[in-house]
Amino acid sequence: MRVDLPHSLPSLPDGVRAYVADALDPLPLPRSGLENERVVIVGAGPCGLFAALGLAERGIKTIILDRGQAVKPRAKDVSRLMGKGQLDPDSNL
Repeated sequence: MRVDLPHSLPSLPDGVRAYVADALDPLPLPRSGLENERVVIVGAGPCGLFAALGLAERGIKTIILDRGQAVKPRAKDVSRLMGKGQLDPDSNL
């Protein structure tokens, strides 16, 4: 595999070498023993969604609580944000 260095870094400093690792197969996800439990996650931001994904991949049911409008009204709020730049701090992405 060939790696091109960014234009801002035309060469590596003396004594520094670049390596590219081969792709690895993902590790199997361990079971937690909590598959019959439910977890409540507060907030559907990036961290909350990532936590829910990780738990779901391990077979753990999650409930995500997030403030703001229900899905249909929130879609209008998000559309207003994206189209007109009008942010509703209580109902957004």
